[in-house]
Amino acid sequence: MAVAVFFVAALLAIAGGIGVISFRQPIRSVLSLVVVMLALSVLFLLLSAQFIFVVQIIVYAGAVMVLFLFVITLLGPARESGRGRLRFQAGLSALFVIALLGLIYAMFQGVHYRQPEQADLSVFGTVQSIAVRADLDPAPDRSDRGRLPEPAGRKLMGTFDVGGSQLDTSWFLLLGAVLFAMGTAGVLVRRNPLIILICIELMLNAVNLTLIAFSRQLENLEGQLFALMTMTVAAAEAVVGLAILVDIFRVR
Repeated sequence: MAVAVFFVAALLAIAGGIGVISFRQPIRSVLSLVVVMLALSVLFLLLSAQFIFVVQIIVYAGAVMVLFLFVITLLGPARESGRGRLRFQAGLSALFVIALLGLIYAMFQGVHYRQPEQADLSVFGTVQSIAVRADLDPAPDRSDRGRLPEPAGRKLMGTFDVGGSQLDTSWFLLLGAVLFAMGTAGVLVRRNPLIILICIELMLNAVNLTLIAFSRQLENLEGQLFALMTMTVAAAEAVVGLAILVDIFRVR
């Protein structure tokens, strides 16, 4: 069941990412990004990131996207004009994305998963665990460093169990790489400043998925804390960027 939920959410996220970079009307790109965020929130639940799931829906898909829609409505949902593009811009963007995917693939070939330390998964990723981790970071117990690994077959390296189904961490990392590449292509190809900001938000969401995937695999909360920091930066980027655009168009 968890595997089916993952693939459905992943397909929705990819479809939303394609919509973000392909639609010429900014309002449609924003709605496509909302689809991506909701799909990623489902993946965050699969990764035992309950607190990030709530923040993703309330703060990100709610407040930040409503702000985008407000600014688009204020400025007018004008279509993007094809004129004014740089020469060979589309071709260079495609080459850059291919090179980025190649580097990510090469990086994955050198990734060696390690068996994480045992953690209390009943509270992992909850609001309580996030609060305790952010407030106090005690020195970890290294007394069991010499302990032999668990017998083979109990838990596969790079996988974790969700409701009796084994999910591979590399699936989430690959999806994050695809979404990041889509956002990069959008930043390089599109000329509308609103759509460029939306593509940057898509890239930051891909980064969050990667951080939380590693956090779940290693069974620690550092990745989730960094994801919260990324959300803060993304919200600030959206507010400041949209304020600059409003000021520019107001002067015009």
